[in-house]
Amino acid sequence: MSNIIPFKPSWFSGHFDLAGVETQFDRNQRRYFRLLLLGADLSFTALAWPDQYAGPESLSPGVKVNVTGILRGNQLPVCKTIMVVGDPMVVRLNSLAVCRLSMMRSWLDAPALNAFGEALWRNEELFSSFLTMPASRHHHHSYRGGLFVHSVDVALRMFGSSSIALEDKPLAVAAGLAHDM
Repeated sequence: MSNIIPFKPSWFSGHFDLAGVETQFDRNQRRYFRLLLLGADLSFTALAWPDQYAGPESLSPGVKVNVTGILRGNQLPVCKTIMVVGDPMVVRLNSLAVCRLSMMRSWLDAPALNAFGEALWRNEELFSSFLTMPASRHHHHSYRGGLFVHSVDVALRMFGSSSIALEDKPLAVAAGLAHDM
């Protein structure tokens, strides 16, 4: 499994072609998927229970996926997140995040927020990473662009918080945007 990126002793993450999907039932009659994942130099089978992974409810062969999961010794790997590359929902979430950020900037007289944005946009490598990295490897927003969506969500919470004074909101929004960087 050399194409798999281990990031904890028992976790894996990687980009794969979904070559096969079989729907099966375990001994408790719970439906699960048996997935054939193809990487650049390997192929392997993994299991995915729809109520135990984040991702689409149905899967079809022939798509590219970003998968994270658990390695369980000699047993088959179990998927925890499955994100279809180019998923329209992910595109929509990114678009919504751009709209939310634009709305916050238009409502705030925001020297702190503008300074953060200018510093970020000047550093092309950091800006590119901010827009394309997942927020997490195996939890929320674990897809390409998830860090940006998550950061805007946190900034929006700061923006809408009644416990933050109006004059402090631009700094709080900038802190929300930068909290995982």
